[in-house]
Amino acid sequence: MKKLTALLCAALLVASLAAPARARTPKVVDYALYTDIVARIDGHAIRSYNIGGYTAVVAEDLRAYGFWVVWNPAERTLQISRAMKDGELETPSVWPDYQPGELTHRIGERAKAVYETDIVTYAAGGRLESFNIDGETLVWIDDLVPFGEVAWHPEEREITLTLGDPMEIALAGKIADLERWRQTAGSGSTHETYLCKTGALLVLHYSGTPHGGMTTMVFVKKNGDQISINNLLPFYIYGSGSYLQPRDIRIDKPGRCLSFLTNVREMTSDWPENGDVKDYGECKCVVDLWDGTLLSMEPLSGGLDWTISLSGSDEVPAGDRLSITAERAGADTVVTDSAFPGAGLQISMSSEGVCIIHLARLWEENGYMDTAYYQAFQALRELGLPDTASDAEFCETTPEQRAEAAKYFSFTLNDTPVSGSLWWSRGNNHMDLNFSFDEPLKLMDGDVVQLKMGA
Repeated sequence: MKKLTALLCAALLVASLAAPARARTPKVVDYALYTDIVARIDGHAIRSYNIGGYTAVVAEDLRAYGFWVVWNPAERTLQISRAMKDGELETPSVWPDYQPGELTHRIGERAKAVYETDIVTYAAGGRLESFNIDGETLVWIDDLVPFGEVAWHPEEREITLTLGDPMEIALAGKIADLERWRQTAGSGSTHETYLCKTGALLVLHYSGTPHGGMTTMVFVKKNGDQISINNLLPFYIYGSGSYLQPRDIRIDKPGRCLSFLTNVREMTSDWPENGDVKDYGECKCVVDLWDGTLLSMEPLSGGLDWTISLSGSDEVPAGDRLSITAERAGADTVVTDSAFPGAGLQISMSSEGVCIIHLARLWEENGYMDTAYYQAFQALRELGLPDTASDAEFCETTPEQRAEAAKYFSFTLNDTPVSGSLWWSRGNNHMDLNFSFDEPLKLMDGDVVQLKMGA
């Protein structure tokens, strides 16, 4: 009996290994119905379905009707926009000859199942509701109004999309929204439009909001795609529009780079009482209008304050020397490379200086005594640097001490040594090496700092 049971278990195991995993069956969310309604784009018929009493068209079919439909398999997104050629809107030279077939079923009968889809479809800066029929993506023809006028013709039993200028449609819609706000709540609201080769920048100033004035900057491309400039700026609790005050707005001749000056603030948590607010002051911001990215954010006051904390317990490569490289990118300063001789070290770097906390109880068990880092530590101890535990008054390191210490400890900005004083302090069971910059070290976008310590 035991032998038979073992054989059965083995057979089941082999069968389970050989059987392919069952694919998840998409959920049916509705049914497409037979209909006599014909959908047309600029007078040309396009495949359509009636779902819940509304007309949907196949997104992929739009490629033949003057649209770009771009599939991103990595992000599982579908982006719909008007086709462009040489910077101008393009319509098909030859339109599809699709003709609706003869209706062979009663109107309203179920034709095909409509499935849910995880594909996210976007058009003209907004997300569209979409469905799946036979592996194709369907969108409501009514949701294509950013590209033209959608009209229902009951006598002809047709629903039509007459293509227009998507940039002008988007600008007019946003200005109309501002006008409605101005008439009901914010009489001081205004807007400005900046035209360029690739589209138009619209700056909307809303007055009378609960938290003060709000400003929105949006770039509308000629094909209807939109870039929210606000979303590229640092996070703030009431939105970046609450601090955005753009001036000296410029767009280069190719229509790619947008630059402007504005005050910038950033929050490190959801609410002010739970975190700090960084005030960068007035900054020059540069945006790539083609890629929709913030290229730089330079404070006009001469750089940003910054802070970095790292410890030997973090996942960093091991080495016999201490090495940390950091770079300011946009509004943040990030570690790009690091190496530690082991656990038991905690390092903080900021615009004021460096502090290296040595947990002495961990030195021996982590093998520090055999590292170039420990040799440098010992050499610095023998230099007689200022020590808060023994010196009644703090004093600067002498030029001779600085020159000798540079053999074992260095801190550079863009490969140029930064001057400062080395000194010792104490804590509970740890000794700290401090390096105070002679002048506060504020970083501009792209600046690289590097800390090295080793014999």
